[in-house]
Amino acid sequence: MKIFSRFWGITAMACLAMGALAGCEASVSPSSSSQSSGSTSVSVAQPGELTEEHKLLYTQYLTPLMEDGSLMSSWSDQPSADEENYGLIQDLEVVASSKEGNVLSVTARLYGTLLLDPHTMEESMTGDGIIIAAEPDSPHGPYLAFGEATVEMREVEGGPLYLSCTYEPYDAPGVTLLRERTKELEPQLSASQKPDLSQYEPRMVEYIRQVILSQRYIESADEITLWDLENLCTDLIFNYSTLGDENRDLPRGYVADSQILRLMPNLEFFVSYVPLTDYSVFEEMHQLKSLCFYLSAGDSETPAPDFSTLRIGHTKDLTINEFQHDIVIDLSHSEVESLTLSSWMAAVTEFRGCEDLQTLNFNHTRSDTRIINAQTFPSLQFLNLDFFSDTPRFRDLSQLATFGEDVNISVTLSYQAANNKTVETLAGVRLNSLYLDPDNGPYPLGEPDPALVEKINAEQVNWATTPGDF
Repeated sequence: MKIFSRFWGITAMACLAMGALAGCEASVSPSSSSQSSGSTSVSVAQPGELTEEHKLLYTQYLTPLMEDGSLMSSWSDQPSADEENYGLIQDLEVVASSKEGNVLSVTARLYGTLLLDPHTMEESMTGDGIIIAAEPDSPHGPYLAFGEATVEMREVEGGPLYLSCTYEPYDAPGVTLLRERTKELEPQLSASQKPDLSQYEPRMVEYIRQVILSQRYIESADEITLWDLENLCTDLIFNYSTLGDENRDLPRGYVADSQILRLMPNLEFFVSYVPLTDYSVFEEMHQLKSLCFYLSAGDSETPAPDFSTLRIGHTKDLTINEFQHDIVIDLSHSEVESLTLSSWMAAVTEFRGCEDLQTLNFNHTRSDTRIINAQTFPSLQFLNLDFFSDTPRFRDLSQLATFGEDVNISVTLSYQAANNKTVETLAGVRLNSLYLDPDNGPYPLGEPDPALVEKINAEQVNWATTPGDF
């Protein structure tokens, strides 16, 4: 489950808006009194006969009111949009309809993002808080039902004429849902031990409580069980928002105490924007789909990450991005299928234990590229190299010739990375694709020489056709 603290919740909500009803918008033309050019040829649903066809038509009728927030207030004569409600309704479900004379009445259940303040335990739809998670298989996920609206309208030429709206919010829907989930889980929770969390960093413990709170009701860390840690903590993000004190950044030179992760063997997704005290905490994890370390954050007092302790039971993807110091990648004690490396400032100085790696994505860096060869990566199936430089830095790619024809190799050279000296090293190298974008910067070199490129053994050679706008 994902958790988004403070401003993250609103950002995620905005990015996901309108997805569910995009197919209906083409037939809706909002105005203050008459909206929708959708067909009215569908007969009004009879009691107990709300077909999918009716639901689609009535959803079209209500979509303009959903978009401007009018469904979240009661009004008559004219829709009453409220700036505070704008964008809060992310989805709706038509649940009932009736007709008396020429007045059509449609009732819809409203869905949106529900936030919970982990300190006051008060829920809201705006402001700070964690996102209360929907069920994984919910047709309206990641949104939750928070109320119902009944709209009366007349169907006239060009669409409905809205007459009134009655809005009925649910009473604390988010907290109610969390309490119900906790009650359902009571047998598992009662049978599970409660670990001693006093030995772990308090900010880590509080973050984990908030992750659990996004899925079931829990007021304090004393209520955390091993079952929670093994089943509800599958998706974690360590950054300045999730770990920082309210309204304050983390301490200068901060390194996250990662030992609490050992209690979460079923972790599937983990992202850290801060260095960790110990990278061996993943050694008993075999369900990891993605393990990501983004290391550009921090300050002058933040130490270089110590990847010498790296131990991973198994992960499909390991990503180390924006490392600021030279590193050695040692996978001798790790099972990794795909490795992605990227940095503008530092180099990978050595690879060890990469015999079983299947995919390598190697972006930029100041590395000596001769370390990328078949001897180091004997099981490689896919090799993707992407280099961008604002100086004509030389990269020796000649060792790519050591790979057999069963390895799919793609190379991208952008701006001054596409210099003649680098391109010359591709002589004798077999490539599946070569992408050249030498004009992607304000001071192109006028290289590489097309005559050099013609000598390269590549199935596809693509030149960027449009220079960037600088």
